[in-house]
Amino acid sequence: MQLKLDWKTICSVKLDQNKVQVDNLLKKYKSVFQQGLGTMHHFKARLRVKTEANPIFRRPRSVLFAIREDIGKGLDRLEQEGII
Repeated sequence: MQLKLDWKTICSVKLDQNKVQVDNLLKKYKSVFQQGLGTMHHFKARLRVKTEANPIFRRPRSVLFAIREDIGKGLDRLEQEGII
């Protein structure tokens, strides 16, 4: 016995209702879904370090010569955007 299935119908997703819900969420939380880097305001962070913790020195890892230029460009971009 062979079943013939219409996979296009079975695997399709109804986007009409989902699209409306997503659009409503995007409108409601517009500030959360803005382009670019987000920031937090009026938030205090606290770092807790154990009193018995000792600082550990680790030497920097070496970077492969082949990707050194790409990493430099990426760091420059992050610096221009104010991330670092």
